[in-house]
Amino acid sequence: MDKELKNIIKTALVISCVIAVFGIAIKNIVIYIGLILGAGISILNFLMLHNDIKKVVRSGEKAVKYAVSGYVKRYFITIAAIGVFGYFFGEAVIAVVPGLFIIKLSIYLNQGIAYIKTLLKERR
Repeated sequence: MDKELKNIIKTALVISCVIAVFGIAIKNIVIYIGLILGAGISILNFLMLHNDIKKVVRSGEKAVKYAVSGYVKRYFITIAAIGVFGYFFGEAVIAVVPGLFIIKLSIYLNQGIAYIKTLLKERR
């Protein structure tokens, strides 16, 4: 794995741990499970996207087939998890949604930290 990919996943895991502490603090197990499930799905989808991109780049004429099948797999997993959670826990399915944005938040944080580091290096 690339260094940046590892940093994104590490940051996502740290954010997930913060969410876990938040879930313990609010003492609602359904919301806690939803947030953690969303974070897990987010990380899984990101890793699947990474693998799909590598596969598409290596393949020649089958690139569109690999790209579309990877897209369908990732969104099927997301919809299935939200659907199952919604079926068993009803309105608490809204707790999954913030967890799905963990990777995006992780990428933004990593880019922000890198930008701040470059600004600090320029000042010296």
